[in-house]
Amino acid sequence: MADIYRKRIIVPENLPEVLTPINNNQAVIVEKDVYGSSGFRDNLDTGFSEFNKPKKQSIDKFFKDYEELFYDIPEEGAEKTHRYILETSGEYLDMFKSRDTRIEQLEKELEDLEEEIEELRNPEEHPFYPNGSVLSAGGEGSYYFMERGKKRQLVGGRPGNVWKTLKVALGWKESDDDFEMGIVKNTPRAIISQIKSGPMLDIEDIGGGLQQEPKQMAIKLDPSDHKANPELYNDIPTYKIALEKEIIEAWDLERNMESLHHKYANDKENAYTEEERIEAEIMDTQAKFELKKARRKLAAYKMIYQTLESNQDSLIEITELYDTLTADNFEAIEDSDIRQFNGWEKGKDGLEDVVKDFWKEGERSTDNY
Repeated sequence: MADIYRKRIIVPENLPEVLTPINNNQAVIVEKDVYGSSGFRDNLDTGFSEFNKPKKQSIDKFFKDYEELFYDIPEEGAEKTHRYILETSGEYLDMFKSRDTRIEQLEKELEDLEEEIEELRNPEEHPFYPNGSVLSAGGEGSYYFMERGKKRQLVGGRPGNVWKTLKVALGWKESDDDFEMGIVKNTPRAIISQIKSGPMLDIEDIGGGLQQEPKQMAIKLDPSDHKANPELYNDIPTYKIALEKEIIEAWDLERNMESLHHKYANDKENAYTEEERIEAEIMDTQAKFELKKARRKLAAYKMIYQTLESNQDSLIEITELYDTLTADNFEAIEDSDIRQFNGWEKGKDGLEDVVKDFWKEGERSTDNY
């Protein structure tokens, strides 16, 4: 610390200009100033200005000043403008938002990985129904495949294509009896209901392919382009053949869309990973949309078919009915008209078992279709 005393050399005025040394020594008079407490503070700088930082303004004061200066701040500009405040604040918020989103995503991925690792270490299996078993609810057509200790319901049950494919994949012939050969275990419904559910088993799960989106399936199952339009035909008998063909395709489409809806509604709750559950929820929304469209078309065709069955023999009147029911992509069909199809095999009455005799040899000719 610097000396607080000020040293001065004082030469008295009454001394000769040249001091005479005494014994080769020269006398020098030294005088120093000593300050008292008040003089010390008045004459010396006691602050440390190089370390003295201005105090931060309070948040309340900042916003008070901001409100007062709001309309004085320029709108646009690189700095000290509303644009600058907006962009810098936005960057700050987005930075933390994207960081938090990424953290949540990584946490979910970690949970899924931990579940998969745990299952690999300790594979789950039901104590009485080992993985790979096929169960039937009460000996009926609802079939379940056991995997990871959970039951996976087969889309379409018996005798659907999924079961036919799985049966062959398990090493059996399609003609082998499910129960007599011990391929399927007749399981009480009370037991079935107690086994945890997994995602439904569809054809792509067996073949390892990608699942087909509802819209793609709808196009595949119903490729017709208004072939039920009476204007395309010259007489009632020929038109009726075409309409029956369209009814069969519309019925098949509605059944498949309902199966998809049931599958995705299950999978969005019971799929193995969070990603699969989210994907199932998206697919279920699409399936419900396509299902409603299929039911509108089926309801319209059913009304036309019942009109034909009531001995209607005028193509002109049938054409007017067709135009009314199919206007704006069947939007004339109300929700009350499609409720009759809610539920498996519902709404089949009035369609002569969905014109089952259409495909019987010799009963219908499709040469004119």
